[in-house]
Amino acid sequence: MVCQLLGREQEPPRARQIAMHIKQAIKDDVGETLRCSIGMAPNRYLAKIASDMQKPDGLIGLLPSQLPRAIAHLELRDLPGVGARTEVMLHKKNVTTMQELLSLDRNGMHALWNSVWGDRLFHWLRGHNTGDDGAPVPSDLQKSLGHSHVLAPEHRSPQGAWSVAHKLIHKATMRLRMEKMAAASLSLTIRYALTREQAATLPKTKKHLSGITHTAWGMEARFPHCQDTLSILEALQALWKQSPMGPLNEKPFFVGLALGRLIPENEQQPTLFADPNNRSQLSSTMDKLNLKYGHTTLHFAGMLAARDSAPTRIAFTQIPVQYGVDYM
Repeated sequence: MVCQLLGREQEPPRARQIAMHIKQAIKDDVGETLRCSIGMAPNRYLAKIASDMQKPDGLIGLLPSQLPRAIAHLELRDLPGVGARTEVMLHKKNVTTMQELLSLDRNGMHALWNSVWGDRLFHWLRGHNTGDDGAPVPSDLQKSLGHSHVLAPEHRSPQGAWSVAHKLIHKATMRLRMEKMAAASLSLTIRYALTREQAATLPKTKKHLSGITHTAWGMEARFPHCQDTLSILEALQALWKQSPMGPLNEKPFFVGLALGRLIPENEQQPTLFADPNNRSQLSSTMDKLNLKYGHTTLHFAGMLAARDSAPTRIAFTQIPVQYGVDYM
């Protein structure tokens, strides 16, 4: 069966909670011998694919930011509607792997299927929810790309939080380049843990999922579209200098950042001036080494203290994508 999540139910933690309740209800009301696999995705087609990816007792979520790479390892026959005869047809048209199918643009997909089904499939496999007419979708569907991390106790200081933020920028900008995107904004969020006495002095506080009572601060910076690490790191430094200081801001425990106003890199406006310090070439060289030897092989010194922090997690909200020898 399929069900549509509405409103805040679509938030990954809430969606996961609903899925876990379904699993628990089956166990309580039927018994341990009957299991189910649940798939969560931006549209029904991908949800069906996700539900088949981890049988017999799976829980897989596919996020738009991970698509279509998160399904690139599947076989063509794993797609709903692709049976033996359809697979033969695809092979005759020189499409034998999922990677070859995903490399086609919308016109190529339409020509491959010789129908609007190709248009629909093109959008569905990328996480678009277009209904049944295969209509074009807005170009700003993927609005941001980012990372967040709850700090380990040894990093719950302004200096430690800065190192972790530096690591998150390293990861996010590398992903940005791997996804062939450019960004023009950076949003930074910091949450500060409060003691019970501090919380009692404030009219309004928040509580994190971990149970930590806290205050939060955030700010956005905007800049010309770019994708190199140094330029975006400068934006982070400018934001960090404006973060609050004082007794209530001495214990940061959470750092999150998001790159926004994304566009494909081939739509980036060329600059009238030369690339300062060959920043794009520097990032490209770092990527080549990090893809070959590991994502933290070559990095800027600011993240050294947190080099091993914020590792890639295998979580229900995403299937990590492999870039080089590591996953992200």
